[in-house]
Amino acid sequence: MRWSIWLATLSFVFGFSVERAFAQLSSPTPKPAWHSLDVLPDCREKKITAEELAKLAEKPDLTMLDFLRSIPKDTLQTFTFVPGTRSSQHHLVDEKWPRVLRASADGKVAMSFVCNPESLDYGSVEILHFDEKNGSEWRSLSLNFEKREPQFFNLTEEKLRGGKHPRVERDSAACLKCHGVGAKRDSLRPIFSAYPEWPGFFGSEDDTIFVGEREYSVFQQFKSTALQNACFQTLPWPKTIPPGYEHYPYHALKRPSREENIFMNERYIRELKTTNYHVRPNLKFTDTFSHLLAIRLKEKLMSDKRFVRASPLIAMETLSCDGIDLDAELLKIYGRSYKKPKFGQAMDVMDPR
Repeated sequence: MRWSIWLATLSFVFGFSVERAFAQLSSPTPKPAWHSLDVLPDCREKKITAEELAKLAEKPDLTMLDFLRSIPKDTLQTFTFVPGTRSSQHHLVDEKWPRVLRASADGKVAMSFVCNPESLDYGSVEILHFDEKNGSEWRSLSLNFEKREPQFFNLTEEKLRGGKHPRVERDSAACLKCHGVGAKRDSLRPIFSAYPEWPGFFGSEDDTIFVGEREYSVFQQFKSTALQNACFQTLPWPKTIPPGYEHYPYHALKRPSREENIFMNERYIRELKTTNYHVRPNLKFTDTFSHLLAIRLKEKLMSDKRFVRASPLIAMETLSCDGIDLDAELLKIYGRSYKKPKFGQAMDVMDPR
């Protein structure tokens, strides 16, 4: 009796139903639409290592398609497409036949391949993986299946080299040419652009295919090709598609009008920005690679004894302390090996494609 009188008094004073408020607080939060996708591009996905992939590839008489089909279910659930690639896997890559990037949710294992059977790059899979056990370094695996080689009259690369590529190549010179860093270019790093734009990718703007625009129709045409192609069908496509994800792995959304402030648009923020991180592949590649690169840089810095002297200077620079010429001070510590950063040059090196 006293409880009901108390609730009635609160409702009268504050002008709302306390019972309804308690009911709302106790009711479960509605799950985002992407939760109904029958894929696991988050921490629920099963783990697989680069070495396990290498063992799969070493089976005799295996084609690339056989290998892709043998990848265990519920692993490497994140993927995106690059129709405008500038990687070594670029022959006959376009909007109909984009290059594929597929990775684990944590970004520690990533692979790339092309599905156009007419491409000279068809039949090879490139893998970049993060080796935490050995200095937090990036390593590469090149898996060579039935890759065709260019021929000039009767000469081929195989004849000039005196034999075929091994099925599994580790840290090949071809990978180091683009992904190599350091004075000797003997260390690897992934190459990916910064949020929120990824030129050359599908979903290039915020992982979104905007309804009614050119990319929307182009991606629809690509999906019709992908449905008929055995290579593209090895990817973990969801069978259950909720509204807004008809263009999976990207989000389909009508672009807000120019007069509309998208940052004040609750639906836009909720559906595109805050609740679907795990199904935003381009953002995830940028995010996970950035975190792993930071771990690698930390290991590099901590392994150098001179960093003990340099760390207070870097902390002062980070705090925007006045009266410090960081470059001059670091030159005293590192000597001629220190090179002043050239940000323009760094941006050129970090081309996302």
